[in-house]
Amino acid sequence: MNAQHTSTLRTTITNLLFAAFALCAITSVQAQDRLVVKGNISSKVNTEERTEAVLIASDGEQMQMDISKKGNYMVNVPAQDSYILRFTKNGCVTKEVALDGHYANTKSYGERSLKLDITLETQDLNDPMQYSGPVVEVSFSQMSRDLRIEALNELTPIAAFNDQAVNAE
Repeated sequence: MNAQHTSTLRTTITNLLFAAFALCAITSVQAQDRLVVKGNISSKVNTEERTEAVLIASDGEQMQMDISKKGNYMVNVPAQDSYILRFTKNGCVTKEVALDGHYANTKSYGERSLKLDITLETQDLNDPMQYSGPVVEVSFSQMSRDLRIEALNELTPIAAFNDQAVNAE
């Protein structure tokens, strides 16, 4: 075999390997399961202030969520993780939603969408309250992939949290 044929063969093999690598990379990006949560945030407090929303991933990374003037929001995240959605507004009690995306998708790869509307209650300034944790946990059954929504925590006077902190010291 002469040098020209060897060079052509090397170039062809290199191009084939590069094409195979690129195909694998594209397939793995497209194959990632996604979880899409859409909804509307409303409050019983009529002020010009907008509701703030934060998405917190299981590794602690936080991302500000966009909310439209009408209160609509949407998050599109990798399904194989857990998240907290935190909604706050001045004059309202903060709410958190625990979102476990594991087992969300019913297909091999794809996207699972759900609608989740949130209403923030008015904060009583004379008797301030807060939730002791997430108000709702959204998860999916491992066997059937069915959506599960479970109410978790109730409003508790903030003074009770302060008393617990003092007693723990």
